[in-house]
Amino acid sequence: MQITLSPEQTQILETLVKQGQYSSLEEAINTALLLLIDDLTQSDTNNNPNYLAWVEETRKKIDIAREQAQRGEVLNAEDVLAQLRDKVKKATDVTILPEQIAEREAWLCLSRHQLNNAYSQEDDYPLDAIKIANPDYAGS
Repeated sequence: MQITLSPEQTQILETLVKQGQYSSLEEAINTALLLLIDDLTQSDTNNNPNYLAWVEETRKKIDIAREQAQRGEVLNAEDVLAQLRDKVKKATDVTILPEQIAEREAWLCLSRHQLNNAYSQEDDYPLDAIKIANPDYAGS
């Protein structure tokens, strides 16, 4: 593909390279394209009802946290980081279910019980977060 830049566009890109902000014209153009993609993705995200609902819920949680902090209801940073690390570890563990139906049902029942014990009622983790084997995935 060939693209013809206007003199102004060429001057902007050459100036950015001369100033050392980019090592080449290609790098400057690649960055511009990545920024355009980010802008378009952000635009699509802002119109997504699920995303907007998540943003609103997050804002409410932040407001609650601010109110708690103002009342002095704060947690030790090390304790919070340890809890977050534990949640990330639990959330990233992937389990492949047995293929036999009876084994799978027994395993799911046990796993639901363990998930209920692992996460409190305040956690937003669904109990259906258990993965089913995908034969097309090389790791399964």
